[in-house]
Amino acid sequence: MIDSACSLEHRSYQGFSDLQAMLDLLTAGRQAANGTYYIHRGDLQWWLFYNDDATQAWKSRVRLWTEGGRLIGWSLLSPFHWHAFDVYAAPSLRGTDCERAMLVWAVIRQPAFSESGRSWLQPSARGSVRRGQNS
Repeated sequence: MIDSACSLEHRSYQGFSDLQAMLDLLTAGRQAANGTYYIHRGDLQWWLFYNDDATQAWKSRVRLWTEGGRLIGWSLLSPFHWHAFDVYAAPSLRGTDCERAMLVWAVIRQPAFSESGRSWLQPSARGSVRRGQNS
């Protein structure tokens, strides 16, 4: 699928090579030290593999954005009762329409997040989401 806001392809999680690319993006984000918080690589592994989900249903809640076959962002929708999601974009995309498109994608698919009234988004991301929803 192509996202019209920034012409990026996005798709669902397909396997171990996707996990490795997600981990590499987190490393690049932490190394960039640009004011955006990226979780530790171990956190992602914990979220995905240290749980009681033997069916690994979480795979259907992961979305990956690519450009030229290279991962440039990913999102993980938490189970609906948690009212949460995570979006991580390549450091070079901070504040861009592409990052905004990823955030809006997650908000639309996790409607309970909007209804909960709670947000742990950085201030710049909050504005991005509002602008994206109004466009």
